[in-house]
Amino acid sequence: MTGTGACAVTVVDVVEETADARSLLLAAPDEARDRFGYRPGQFLTLRIPGDGGSGTARCYSLSSAPGVDEHLKVTVKRVAGGFGSNWICDNVRPGDTLEVLPPAGLFTPERLDGRLLLFAGGSGITPVMSIVKAVLARPEGSAAPGGRPPAPDRCSATPTAMAR
Repeated sequence: MTGTGACAVTVVDVVEETADARSLLLAAPDEARDRFGYRPGQFLTLRIPGDGGSGTARCYSLSSAPGVDEHLKVTVKRVAGGFGSNWICDNVRPGDTLEVLPPAGLFTPERLDGRLLLFAGGSGITPVMSIVKAVLARPEGSAAPGGRPPAPDRCSATPTAMAR
């Protein structure tokens, strides 16, 4: 990703959400912070190192919400045979640097007020969690979570736990 606008970000913390999921809290360098502004629902593209100095790009949805969380955060669930998810879960530690492209993606609401109907399942819950957090951070924000409770191996930050 060299020469593509990528930036080296620092891993501030690694949170073990479950046995197979990690959240990476990331800090962009001061000189690049303006490039890392984002909207809830967007993703980051991370460079996963490979043999011989090559690398592979993998996209992970932001689970943080702008104006709510201090650091960028992506949550990665280990996938059997997954090159990126296994490398992240097994190797990334606080203090590491990762090569990352600025936030991208169009899965964002036009507005955070008004009525939103959000559906998600599996790993698709991550960008929706970012949107729900952003909505609930607004004075007029509210949520009416529904559906089944998450399976025990899922992250603990459910919309039900975040609802006021």
